[in-house]
Amino acid sequence: MNEISLLKKYKTRDGKDVRLLCTDGPGEYPVIGIVDGLFGVNIWSMTGESYVFQGAFFDLVEVSKTVPKTFYRRKWFLHSGRKFAVEDYNYYPSKELFDNAYAVKEHGGTWSDEWETITVEVPV
Repeated sequence: MNEISLLKKYKTRDGKDVRLLCTDGPGEYPVIGIVDGLFGVNIWSMTGESYVFQGAFFDLVEVSKTVPKTFYRRKWFLHSGRKFAVEDYNYYPSKELFDNAYAVKEHGGTWSDEWETITVEVPV
């Protein structure tokens, strides 16, 4: 892990929010902060290792920034005789791009008539 910075946001490895107070405290564990839901302050090394529970769930983990991204999903079926040999989904960043996706049709496949919209958090 890179050195801890007051300009970044952190959580403990087990998901608790952390509010850092400083990174210039004394000794080998100069990072001082407060863990959400706990009484008192905690200390960490400059790489985020917890003093109290070394190598465990109290280590700091950087919270990465994410943005929501929407994908459109449409089910397709590939036929083998009278049965479906393959049933899967294709994902598109826009419905318009679907018009350019002919691979399934070229191999004897069909599409469902329904679109499903999926929004996921993507790191930036």
